[in-house]
Amino acid sequence: MARLYTRTQMNEALKELRIKPVENRVTSQEAAAILSWRAKQEHQTDYTYTDRSVRRHVTLGNLKDIKRVSTRHSLYSLEEVFELPLKPRHQSHKDGVLAGSGDASKSA
Repeated sequence: MARLYTRTQMNEALKELRIKPVENRVTSQEAAAILSWRAKQEHQTDYTYTDRSVRRHVTLGNLKDIKRVSTRHSLYSLEEVFELPLKPRHQSHKDGVLAGSGDASKSA
C-alpha cells in the first residue's frame, strides 16, 4: 500500500530532489528520482529506480503516461508517482544487477 503524502510533504521532497514539475507533471527521469527517494524514506533501502523502471510500471498498468511528448519522452502525473505502491527489490552495487538474479534485464 502506498503512503499518503500531503501537498506540503510532496513539495518538500521535490525541493530536496531539485525537481520543478510543469503543470504537476514530471519526466520519467524525475519520476525515477522520486521513486528512489520514496524507497529510501518508506523502506529504508537505497534502491535506485531508473526511467526504464518507470516505463515498466506503465507497461504493467500501474502508472499512466498522461502526456506523450514523443516516442521517447512521456510526462507523468506527480500525484500518481507519489501514490504508486512500491516494492523495491534489493540490488547489488554491480551494474544494477539484482542480487541473486544474475540477469540485468530483470531489474525493472
